Amino acid sequence: MGAYMMTGIQNVNSLEAGYYAATLIFIGWFALYDFRRHLVRNQALAIFFFWCLLSLPLTASTSLLPVSLLILQAVMGFLNGGLILLAAAWITHGGIGGGDIKLAALLGLLFGTRGVCLILFIAAISALAFVLLISGRNRSSPLRLPFVPFLFLGSVLWVFCLLYTSPSPRD
Repeated sequence: MGAYMMTGIQNVNSLEAGYYAATLIFIGWFALYDFRRHLVRNQALAIFFFWCLLSLPLTASTSLLPVSLLILQAVMGFLNGGLILLAAAWITHGGIGGGDIKLAALLGLLFGTRGVCLILFIAAISALAFVLLISGRNRSSPLRLPFVPFLFLGSVLWVFCLLYTSPSPRD
């Protein structure tokens, strides 16, 4: 992905870093909107879908893997991300919303199975920690917790891994 400079800091591909920075801005917007309204709009997810498709040629240009394998990884990530949260929604009887499921599928398309599984793990652990922290408060109504902010946290950590570890976690 890049060579180490004399400082010991990896030289990151600026196109890749820019793409992932813009991606985090998208996900951050989703997180803020979900936090305020408990909703992720389908129109925004449709735009994000096409943005995620742009990752395929970018990944192909920086990876040694064949394009067919990269496409397979993206499809498997899409299915894994979506199906894991779909199962969670089914088990919790709607505790996970449709927007969360669709966003997780798109994160799988973007980051592959390994990436989306790590993102979902971090999101679940951080959401659980958040619930445990606020559980001491007296609540008269059930807690409605937006999940996208926790997906954003997992995404930030995964992008950091993508850009600053060697060899690339995608390969």
